[in-house]
Amino acid sequence: MDVQELLDNNAEIDAFEQLLEIEDNLEVLKLELRLVRTFFICARILWSNPEPAEKIIDRLVRLGSFLFSHQDSVKKNAMESHSLSLRLEEDAFSLLSDAFKLVQDCQNNIYSFKQDFEKFYITLLGCLSQSSSAALRDHELMEFMDSLLENLVNILLQDDCYGDVQLLIHALQEKIKFLKSFIVFAIYRGVEERQLADVLAHSQVVAVNAAYLSCLCWFDKDEEEVHDKVKLKISDLLEGIKPIDPRAHEIYIQVLTAPGLSGSPPTLNLVTISSVLGDFVDSLLGNIWDLLHCGRSFMVSMKILYEGLRFLRTILKNQQVKFDELDEQMIDLIVVVVNEAGIIICSLFPNHIAKGMDLAVTEFLEKIKLVKADLAPIYPRTSIFSFPSTRELDFIDLLLENLKGLANNIVYSVSLTKDRVQEVEEDLEFLKSRFENVAKYYNQHEKPQVLWSSIMEVTIRAEFVIHSLRGGDLSDSCCIPFNTIAEDIKLIKAEVLEIDDQEQGFISKKAVKISSSVPSESGISKTNEVMVPLSDQIEIVTTLLVRGSKKLEIVSILGMPGLGKTTLAKKLYNDPSVRCHFHTFAWSTVSQVYNGKNLLLEILVCIVPTKMKEVDLVEELYKRLKRNRYLIILDDLWDGEAWTLMEKSFPDDANGSRILLTSRNHKVALNVGPTNKLHHLRSLTDEESWELLRKKVFHNEECPPALHELGVQIAKNCKGLPLIVIIIAGILATREPDGWEEVAQRLSSYTVLGTEECRDILELSYRNLPDYLQRCLLYFGAFKEDQEIPIWRLKYLWIAEGFVQETEMKSLEDVAEEYMIDLIDRSLVMVAKRRSLGKIKTCHIHDLLHEFCVLKAKEENFLRFLHGNDDSCIYNVSSNIHRLGIYSKLELFERSILFCPRLRCLLLSADGCRYPFQQPNISFVFHIFKLLRVLDLGQFNVGDCFPSEVELLVELRFLAIKGTMRSIPSSIANLSNLETFLLDSNDAALPDTILNMNKLRHLHTIAQHTRFSFEKVNLDSSSILHSLDTLSTAWISYGQGIEKIVRKFPNIRELKCELDYEELAASTENRGSIVDLSFLNRLESLNIIHDDYATICKIEYHFPLNLKKLTLSYFPCGTVSTLGKLPNLEVLNLSYGPHDWKIWEMKEGEFPKLKTLRMGALCTLRWIGCDDSLPL
Repeated sequence: MDVQELLDNNAEIDAFEQLLEIEDNLEVLKLELRLVRTFFICARILWSNPEPAEKIIDRLVRLGSFLFSHQDSVKKNAMESHSLSLRLEEDAFSLLSDAFKLVQDCQNNIYSFKQDFEKFYITLLGCLSQSSSAALRDHELMEFMDSLLENLVNILLQDDCYGDVQLLIHALQEKIKFLKSFIVFAIYRGVEERQLADVLAHSQVVAVNAAYLSCLCWFDKDEEEVHDKVKLKISDLLEGIKPIDPRAHEIYIQVLTAPGLSGSPPTLNLVTISSVLGDFVDSLLGNIWDLLHCGRSFMVSMKILYEGLRFLRTILKNQQVKFDELDEQMIDLIVVVVNEAGIIICSLFPNHIAKGMDLAVTEFLEKIKLVKADLAPIYPRTSIFSFPSTRELDFIDLLLENLKGLANNIVYSVSLTKDRVQEVEEDLEFLKSRFENVAKYYNQHEKPQVLWSSIMEVTIRAEFVIHSLRGGDLSDSCCIPFNTIAEDIKLIKAEVLEIDDQEQGFISKKAVKISSSVPSESGISKTNEVMVPLSDQIEIVTTLLVRGSKKLEIVSILGMPGLGKTTLAKKLYNDPSVRCHFHTFAWSTVSQVYNGKNLLLEILVCIVPTKMKEVDLVEELYKRLKRNRYLIILDDLWDGEAWTLMEKSFPDDANGSRILLTSRNHKVALNVGPTNKLHHLRSLTDEESWELLRKKVFHNEECPPALHELGVQIAKNCKGLPLIVIIIAGILATREPDGWEEVAQRLSSYTVLGTEECRDILELSYRNLPDYLQRCLLYFGAFKEDQEIPIWRLKYLWIAEGFVQETEMKSLEDVAEEYMIDLIDRSLVMVAKRRSLGKIKTCHIHDLLHEFCVLKAKEENFLRFLHGNDDSCIYNVSSNIHRLGIYSKLELFERSILFCPRLRCLLLSADGCRYPFQQPNISFVFHIFKLLRVLDLGQFNVGDCFPSEVELLVELRFLAIKGTMRSIPSSIANLSNLETFLLDSNDAALPDTILNMNKLRHLHTIAQHTRFSFEKVNLDSSSILHSLDTLSTAWISYGQGIEKIVRKFPNIRELKCELDYEELAASTENRGSIVDLSFLNRLESLNIIHDDYATICKIEYHFPLNLKKLTLSYFPCGTVSTLGKLPNLEVLNLSYGPHDWKIWEMKEGEFPKLKTLRMGALCTLRWIGCDDSLPL
């Protein structure tokens, strides 16, 4: 019995792990047995070395007894394990101690050979250094590498693997995959065995070194000295694998340039061939990344290589069915192209750049084009230069801005003159002005469309080259393309001058009248809160929930998209007659994209605030629901898998508990459980549809008689779908009366309203929007379906993207909020939560509209939303994409090797957290996506060090990041364009340089119990942040000078801070202080959290008169007495007041505008008020 059999026997024990409670020990044992298996495979090298020198034989004899005695020990334990696995079924509980003893004995035996392992590997490496040939055959080496890769994966999953070592092990894992795929590819090509000798010997040494280091990582992981040694050795080993190493480079080029054997390569099936080629392409894509750290600019070559390899990978990895249709000649061509890519990549590394590389890259591109042309009947072709049709003119604006920056900041050369740059700038200004009035309609008119497409194609090409030039790359590879682009723009300009002016006039006459007026927030309550008529449906489903069997039952609301399933579920969830029947309530939105942990957490949070590991959630939820009559809402269930993840958490105590789910899919509901009561939601009647439409368009007013008949017809053609009625109402509300006829004709063409027809109507609503609202609406496609999005986040993102137009006398934030209100008034966005003053807090869109936004954004190359947990969801992205919203596992994103140098926005949400924590390796984000304006990494932990490479992203306007870092580096100030900085990290100290960031508008910590401090800031010599609009949460000590710090933000509108009065409280002479904030004339919202010391101090605040919202926690004596004099205060929140505050007497005339008063966690308080106190 060998080690593999022992592992198999442990697999049998797995079935009883939970019963015996030895899961952790077994997992560790299996990991160690895999290390032993790798060791045995490695031991064959000594036994089969073809050059047995006397010294090697002596070492072999000395190690022989160790090998065989160790093997006997493993066999003995294997037999005991096998015996135990056979007896477990008979009497599992009585064998608990035997199981623990077996596991412990196995581990002790393995650990007893720790020093022998290390001596063996050191000896073996010494032998290999004296031999120039490989001891293992290629198939043996592959087996060795497979076992080694499994070891590295297991080590990475352990809790005690240090973050810095994790990154190195991960890199080593990828390089071993590269070597393996390299050898397999060479064998497939038919490279002769003698020509493979060097690469096999090289790979063998690398693999043995890696096996040795994996043993050190495991057996000596707690020794700091070994930890440092391992880091150094892995780093050295990695350098020896990369083509940058002279010997490695020579070996790789020798194999790649070697001719294959005459005749056909080894006979393999098509699945194996595509796997061999696909794995090597993956490895080549990984090696492209190493070029980023070589100190040279290879962006142009890298882009060509990446595009070509990504195209090939799509064929090889993601479309196997289509690959099977390829003939032998085409497969041979693909092999040649892949091989040439390998040669180019190895030759691009510094010190090995061969002459003629530019020519080689060009030839590679031509072959890729040839492959694409030949595959056109099988693979749909896409435009090489797709562009975002929703932001064309602003795209040119940004390019012009970059051109001006280029003109002022580069050193010109013979290849690139200042006059040439200025000519391009002038020509683009002309083209922009020429098309400004017709851009919205270019799709409908052939001649402007062709020219406009040409303009956008050339500007996208220019953008990439201009950024390289601004970065200091003045090589011919950038200057020559720029001059070519300049000539192309002149040719387009000449064609534009020939366009007949009458064609422009015709287009402008056909323009549809669209209202672009921005509504006030007061209109929201009228337009957004008109209820869908559901009274009879509520009565039916209420009966199913509160009556009937005492057994746990499932009630399903079924219907097509837009019928009102979620609306009905929300109405029932908040209905008093339903609420009084149950003890516990919870709501979870499932949707198409979900994470099991998050679903359970969403339910638990409704019951009790909790933070737990994923493995605890099922049991914890079961305990919380046990013996309670509960109602759980599962909204938007798409498949049975989500139900399977949760069903064990729902106890049946025969007390009348219910689960209410909504779904489009009748089969899904049927499969959920036998006690399922199905309710098919009915459509609206024609009368109900008209009444809903009338209220949404005219509010409480009557419909004009001239529009009544047309309105009734439009309502009837909505086919009883509430969503369509509401969407159409949003269109009609912005149309002139003569525009109603067009809408009526469009609707009358549909005999039924299925999903496709609904999308057509959404398209009509979308086209009815002004340009600036189209962009804002499509941005919802970057978020998950049914996700509630904070309004402030959307506003900051829209501003950072440049969507928000500057308006005189209004801040950008106010204009962005007006955009949101407009979308709500048009019934496209729904309010989810409101703030205390009625303002919108969070919002979301209907799932059908979300589907539309995702598809439309992809169609217009405006944005891509990627989700899923396999490679295909990540790799299939054009390098020309401008915005990405990604929801996937972090490790998948790490290995995605995305090459999107034109990317402007990256919103990354990790699907669940990685446990144990591993330092993420996302350096490619900072090296490739250098045009980013928006980077949101706030949904996963980047570790305890702020990524210094962020400073490379000089175009950033919005940055969100999460980690455990305690300080922010001073280099953050290099982000001179940054407007919004969001950080999720405890007590992060800000540097002096933060006050040099003149464009910074919003500085926030974005989680509870997180805050900034200014302890490293020199207040005397630092600048003033005039643009800062909001700040939270700032920790300020009394000793620093509260006023002194706050004066650095003279124009702030919202401020949240924690004040530390320990120093003042420690003073024996005077515990009194005046804090003057009255100079903050624009401050509207202030939240002050005091420490415990504040309650014993005498602190007098002078608040600004403009203040509208004030929140005080742990506030000191005397503070409240001055609050009534604030003339504009509308919201007051008080909690944890001083112990000696016994009476609060409100005087006449105080709080003239107060609308909301909240008090909590206060001592017994007598409250005395006048007749005119708290008027509202």
